[in-house]
Amino acid sequence: MKDQRKTEIKVGITVFLALIVFLWILGWAKNITFNSDKTELKIKFDNVAGLEIGDPVTVNGVREGYVDDIRTEKNYVIVILKIDKETSLKQDAAFQIMMLDLMGGKKVEIYPGNSDKPLDPDQIHEGLFLGDISTTMALLGNLQSDLIHLIKEIKVTLAKLNNTVLNDNFTNKLTDLVNNLNYAAVNLNDFVTRNDSNFAKLISNTVDITDNVNTMLSENRDSVKVFINNANLTLNESKRLLNELNSLLDETRRSENNLGKLLYDDKFMNELKDTMTGLNKLIGILEEQIQKEGIKVDANIF
Repeated sequence: MKDQRKTEIKVGITVFLALIVFLWILGWAKNITFNSDKTELKIKFDNVAGLEIGDPVTVNGVREGYVDDIRTEKNYVIVILKIDKETSLKQDAAFQIMMLDLMGGKKVEIYPGNSDKPLDPDQIHEGLFLGDISTTMALLGNLQSDLIHLIKEIKVTLAKLNNTVLNDNFTNKLTDLVNNLNYAAVNLNDFVTRNDSNFAKLISNTVDITDNVNTMLSENRDSVKVFINNANLTLNESKRLLNELNSLLDETRRSENNLGKLLYDDKFMNELKDTMTGLNKLIGILEEQIQKEGIKVDANIF
């Protein structure tokens, strides 16, 4: 009877310990805790890509919390995180959804930031989804048609290039070109070899001319300075004369001098036209009288 009692007590203790271990493992897996010393953060994502409640939240790779809730809004998703209050986050902290493992698990990675101001937990912060294998495969699926078209174009280009390269006419022209280049190189080398002494003389003469010019400039430095000064004076005087001539022309156009008044005075020009008209009439009368009976002079002198 005592042995049976002991056995029941051992079984009960074993079951109780197993239940405690099971509850501890379940709480660890589902982030169930009796400690309420957590900070709640609201993060806004355009796409959570399969993130689930209970997924881990890490800060610089260290697990500091879990995903407490996920709410779908109009065009975005609000993810509520629970992290330890001891975790220090700054105002420029970054939130990213990343792959947890190759099996497709997700986590929220937090980079604490370097700002001097702490993070405000009451605000909704912006998050970023970096993508995973599934999104990469979807992107490749969208690019499939473009890749097929690109490969076809490359095949056509390579076929045309092969036809061009393997063409006998192209090969012969390329061979002739190489032979011509070789012939030109040989001739150039022969020309340089035959005129080596001439090149040396040319270089020597160039050096002598340079030395002579430097010597002449050194010996006649004062004369050159005087010539340059005289040239500058001549240029300045020419500029002054041109300015005075421009001023005279402007005064003439504005009728501010006698020449301008004569050229641009309408009254004077009209009188000059009348005088010329009368003179033409007088000349016509004189010519007519000369051709007939001579010049008749009828003058009354008082």
